Order: sequence, then C-alpha cells, then structure tokens
Amino acid sequence: MRRDTYAVIDLDALEHNLTLINNEIGKESVYAVVKANAYGHDLVTFSRALFDLGIRHFAVACLSEALTLYGEAKEIVEKSTVLIMGYTSDALLAEYREYPFVFTIFSLEQAMILNESPAKVNVEIKVNTGFNRLGKRPTEEYLREVTAIQGLKNVSVHGIFSHLRLAERGEDLRQIESFEIFCRSLPFSGFQKHICDSIGFIQYPEARFDMVRLGAILYGLVPDRQLNLGYRPVLSLYSEISQIIDVKKGEGISYDEQFSARNDMTIAVVPIGYGDGYKRSLSNQGVVVINGHSCPIVSTICMDQMTVDITGCEARPGSVVELIGPNTPVRTIATAARTNRNDIVVSLSSRIERRFMKNGSIVTTV
Repeated sequence: MRRDTYAVIDLDALEHNLTLINNEIGKESVYAVVKANAYGHDLVTFSRALFDLGIRHFAVACLSEALTLYGEAKEIVEKSTVLIMGYTSDALLAEYREYPFVFTIFSLEQAMILNESPAKVNVEIKVNTGFNRLGKRPTEEYLREVTAIQGLKNVSVHGIFSHLRLAERGEDLRQIESFEIFCRSLPFSGFQKHICDSIGFIQYPEARFDMVRLGAILYGLVPDRQLNLGYRPVLSLYSEISQIIDVKKGEGISYDEQFSARNDMTIAVVPIGYGDGYKRSLSNQGVVVINGHSCPIVSTICMDQMTVDITGCEARPGSVVELIGPNTPVRTIATAARTNRNDIVVSLSSRIERRFMKNGSIVTTV
C-alpha cells in the first residue's frame, strides 16, 4: 500500500449493475462510458473488468483516452468498438485516422480528412437537437451533408447520435422526435442511432433505439428518485487517522480564520486533501464516519490533509475513516460540496490507490 488513503472498486457491484442493465436492454446495446478515467475508477483496469463481463462497446470523451486504451489494453480495442464522443481537431484526425477508433464528426470537411486514410474509417455523426454543445442542427442541409459523408470511399457512417438536455420532459420529447425524423429522412441505412445517456435510459425507454450510452448508472451513481431501482455504488473511499490532537477552546485549526474551537475538543488528522481530489468546498461542511460515528470536517481542507472533530468518538491513530461509502453516499457529499455526483468521483486523483475487490478479496491495485 502506497498510502493510508485508498478507493475500493467493488467488482461485484459492477456485475450486479450490468445484470440489471442487461435485463433491460442487453449488453450488446450498451456503450460503456469510461471517460474521465472511468469516472475516477481507473480507465484501463475498469475497462478490462467491463470487457470480462461481456461489454464490447466503449465510449470515451477524447482521443487521448482512446490512445490510453490502445496503448495499455490493446486487446480491448482490437475486439471492441471504441467511440470518441468529443471533438477531435483536424490535425489529430489526419494523424490518427488509421487507428481503430470511431471518430465523432459533424462536417464534410472532417470526413474528407479521414477519407485520405488507406483503409475504411468509421465515424458517428453528432446531431444538435437542442443541447447546443456539439453537432449541427437537423436541417435539410445537414441531411445532404451527412449523405455526402456516407458517399465517400473510405468513410462509413457507423452511427448517428444526439444528446438530451434533460431539463424538462416536453423538451426532451421534442428532441427525441427531431432526432428520429432526421434519421428516418436519410437516404441510407445500416447505421446505429442513440440519444440516451443513463438518465435518458431510465426515463425514456421508448428512446433507447439501437444503443444507449451508460456512464453514471454503471458506477451506481443514480439520483435519489431512482435509488429504488437497485443499482449499487461501485466506488468507496477510505483513509486512516494519522494523528489525534487535543485542541483548547479558542485555538485555531489549519489555515486562515476558518475555524476557532468554541470548546475544548479532540480532532483527528486525516491524510487526504484537495490534492487528492477531495473537494475543498467540503471545508466545515462535510462529514466522515469513524467507528460508526459521524464526524464533521472542521476548518479548511488542505492540499494533502484535513481535520475532523472526533470529540466523544472512540478512535485512535490508524482508525479507518469512511469518506465515501454506505454511511457517506456520493449524493450527500455532492450536496454538501454544491456540485453533482459525477464531479465527486471524477475528481479523485491518481495519488489515491484503487483496490479492485471481488468476493471480498483484492484482485488488483492501481
């Protein structure tokens, strides 16, 4: 162990979540979204676990993530589809067009660059049905442009996709309808279409189409209103107390004037901080659990350490501190940090050891 702070990746929970998904749609229709270091779970190791569980479609955000998979888990790339969902610059399209990735594009100019490849290049076309982040609007002009792309010798339209805003049901349904009309209006077939992410997958089963892009749900990161669906969190986060200090009334703790003891108190120093991706906004807001006791974070979270109030709590140096887990769910931490669930886990840095567990035993660490 490199440090007393570590994340546990529960492969049994992952398998459980995949079983629930498979019962709904079938694994062959799932793009497993492993962007942002697999939501902080470790891109390569987590992708291998998914591959072993039968996943053959992976989605990343950018070329660098696809290249990491290609360099460290080439066997997955060679036997799977790897979709780069985000933008790839013209220069990088030209440089990496011969790699076995599916590139997202939204212009004939991009396609012409890929058409210079000596071998066929698969692309997915992004359609902007209202998210207004990437892709072009579903116009007659864009229909003609996509048709021209499909007509290129060395470019094949592997798929067409869009993204729901998920702001309001009526708007979502309009996006879905607009996307369906666009796809039906194309004078060719043989492509896969998809518009649903994890939330869309749950809320709009009628819009699952050929594929769904599942990220948060794989990792058990579901909203409160969907907790009854049975998805289990895959990641938990722990540390251990490094020192216990008695603080007198009126004394300060850590930087600045963020905290002054109102009474005599006992604090524990925990070796995790914002340098590990633990949110600094949890200063004087967050709670950890030690030996079954909820202990508030006091004063400013530092880069490498933080302090918690353990007054009245039975603890000693080496006691385990639960930072994310059964008693400290991600949704609660996200609320305290004024952010969303995904942000909490994707922020966890490489300095934190990941322990992949199955049947209660560590199978690998990274």
